[in-house]
Amino acid sequence: MKSKFLLLLLSVAVVLSSCITTKDTELLQDIPKNYPIETPPDYKIIPGDRLILTIYTLNEDMKSLFSVYIKQGSTVQLNTGGMSSRASGSLSGGGGSNNLLVSMDGNIRIPYVGKIQVEGLTLLEARELVAERFRGFSDQVTIDLTLQNTYFYVLGEAGCKSINMDKQRYTILQALSVSGSITRVGNRKEVKIIRQTAEGTQIKVFDLRSKDVLDSEFYYIQPNDIIYIPKLGRTFWGEIGSVSSILNMISTVIGTATLAIFVADQF
Repeated sequence: MKSKFLLLLLSVAVVLSSCITTKDTELLQDIPKNYPIETPPDYKIIPGDRLILTIYTLNEDMKSLFSVYIKQGSTVQLNTGGMSSRASGSLSGGGGSNNLLVSMDGNIRIPYVGKIQVEGLTLLEARELVAERFRGFSDQVTIDLTLQNTYFYVLGEAGCKSINMDKQRYTILQALSVSGSITRVGNRKEVKIIRQTAEGTQIKVFDLRSKDVLDSEFYYIQPNDIIYIPKLGRTFWGEIGSVSSILNMISTVIGTATLAIFVADQF
């Protein structure tokens, strides 16, 4: 009889061990991880990126040569030897695109300018490099260089979607808030950020439940990041969401206990 009782307790304990608690789901808990505080890095250009080049100039020859990069109806303040002038441009030559693809060798190619190596540079560094090349045509020129592919991606228990970043920097909490809530069975303990860099693919694994994530290397995401929320290994109670599910759970507990007692009777 004693052995049957122990088997019954063991069976119930096995089932209940799959219960998901608030400790599994709540964020910003006092779970010490000692993640070091880091300044968020600037995004560095990688092959496959698309850059948007916009040119502002007063030089008519440049307007003709680089018409596809002249922004229609735009003005910009230029410094011309102590005097302020406003430059405007109109798009001419039609059919072109001001998008620049970063090739697999890390270069962008601009007509009449040639190849420029930008892989591994921040957008600010690349902008200065491209501007320097254009100053060979005219000193009355200002350029802007921005990233077109400003998307991050979410997989797993927070959905499956790509989301455009409407500002330069998102935190992991902001990213997940716009992607949708993590399901109850999402494993917040082992969240992964998959990031493409000039050195190769990096996979960062961290515990989203810990408040030590704040201002750590895991706190800020970058364009092209993939955020993956895996599923908990124990999801029995976490997937209960209706009366029928509760009844199924009770049935499972009783069935498990009955089976354990039956096996005990055979010995």
